[in-house]
Amino acid sequence: MLFHPAVARLAAHGYRLFLEMSANPTLVVPIQQALDEVGGDGQAIGSLVRGRDDRETMLEAFGALHASGAAVDLRRVLQRSAAVTTLPTAPWQRRRYWFSEDGRGEPAAVDVGQAVADAFASVLRTPQVPPDASFFELGGSSLMAAQMLYGLRTALARDVPLRLLFDNPTVATLTHALGTTAADAMYTSSPVRVELSDYPVTVNQERYLLAELRGRPGIIVTQHLLLNGPIDISRLQYALGEVIATHDGLRTVFVQRGLGEWRQRLTASGTPPLPVLDLPASGDRDVVLSAYLNEVEQSFSLFDGPLYRFGLVRLAPERHLFAIVLHHLITDGWSQGIFYQDLLRAYSGEEPLVSPPLRLVDYAHWERAKYSGTHLDDRIAYWRNKLSEVQPPILRFVHEDRRAVAPASMKLIEVDIERTVEAALENAARRTDTTMQMMLLTSFLLTLRRHSDQDQIAVPINVSAREQPDLERLIGFLSQLRLVDVDFHESSTLRDCLLRVRNAVLKAGEEQDVSMSQYFHLDGIGQEDIPYRVSMNFLPSVDLPDRLGDATVTMAPGRAGTSFPATFCW
Repeated sequence: MLFHPAVARLAAHGYRLFLEMSANPTLVVPIQQALDEVGGDGQAIGSLVRGRDDRETMLEAFGALHASGAAVDLRRVLQRSAAVTTLPTAPWQRRRYWFSEDGRGEPAAVDVGQAVADAFASVLRTPQVPPDASFFELGGSSLMAAQMLYGLRTALARDVPLRLLFDNPTVATLTHALGTTAADAMYTSSPVRVELSDYPVTVNQERYLLAELRGRPGIIVTQHLLLNGPIDISRLQYALGEVIATHDGLRTVFVQRGLGEWRQRLTASGTPPLPVLDLPASGDRDVVLSAYLNEVEQSFSLFDGPLYRFGLVRLAPERHLFAIVLHHLITDGWSQGIFYQDLLRAYSGEEPLVSPPLRLVDYAHWERAKYSGTHLDDRIAYWRNKLSEVQPPILRFVHEDRRAVAPASMKLIEVDIERTVEAALENAARRTDTTMQMMLLTSFLLTLRRHSDQDQIAVPINVSAREQPDLERLIGFLSQLRLVDVDFHESSTLRDCLLRVRNAVLKAGEEQDVSMSQYFHLDGIGQEDIPYRVSMNFLPSVDLPDRLGDATVTMAPGRAGTSFPATFCW
């Protein structure tokens, strides 16, 4: 009598995957019916089937669990010595995934040193890496390090912590460290491409979506380009259509299924409108331009779409302002660089655009399966304990109740760092086996320390969350907030401060697989109740092509009053 309510209650608490362990499946159908009625993407899986080979049906069950996002210990399933490889997550990418075998027919042993060298060379995009050259001195960044280790873990079928690379940044030292440390096996799931009529939303999408539905202003990402020189407007409109067709996430709209469950759906591609405004030759041109941009930057309909808007302002016969407006639910800072690069590539027509192997909807499907049940309970317990141990810095420009002071007027301040200073920072990061992000974060935290008179500083930082290489060219809202907690007590040198920050960043990456922004939403903490009002958002420079056909391309200056949060504050 209580079976259906019990399944519904479990689904409401985040349990989406049910495995029936019995001699013959009898509950799979009613469980699946209950899951379908409450909505969502829950799945019921059987194990043994009467009249069929036990091993065959169990392997099918484990395969279904793996395909649904569960972490399966394949070595225990296979019960023999065998390498585990990661197959492509999308249609075949013209790469080989075979096992090479020796004369006995067993998989050949992996040469750890060669695997490390190959991983370095692949992510650094160089044919060969000297064995004693530092990964960071060769130009490696935090994201490149994470992506390199993702491939290395697959090749070695073992865990390789990010900290191990920072402590051993050369091919020779990392190879030695891997040979002298315990080889912990790694059994984790990864996003795979799935085709559904609609998809779950990510945790962070749901957080922003619900906030907007409750009356908070939607977050609009605006970034405009100045085009100097002749342009082909019809060609530019065509290029926009190609980018939107290539990146499915730009065609996202949101739908409601059941009571309070929000989903996202991908709409058909098409050529977007590109209205052109001729700025008057006389009169107050600035007022006209500002009014036009205010109109272009209006909010979107989340359910009707599209969640993008473009416009072109002719400032002079061969000078244009190209307005690009996207809802934050379908983009983030990292995505902007991909958007610009593909737009200019499509405009040039020299090579076709290639869809990324994974999309945000694939990530959302995987995330909802992973962040559920006891794993989610453990992560929430971690964050409750963590936030009880650290406090936000008490700063002079923040109220005692930790709400940001609302000034009478706001403005966007842009500061250019001289190239010589930037080069000096990059060299310092390479010498200390750190990254530019860690260098700037250290400066930022020390500034907060000076303005708070506190030795222990805890601040959220924004990360791209694209450690898996197949996610690198994904356009979508994927970025996450991690909390970095640094104690500067008795730190005597800047180098010591930098190393403390490096250790804190690595520790946050190791512990916070559920990010701070995800935790606040999953634990029911509203935006107005979040105590942290100061954060750091660092994005590496975008390699933006400087030409659109015969026109030069530069970023237009930012405007005050746009809907995107100011740097360091949210």
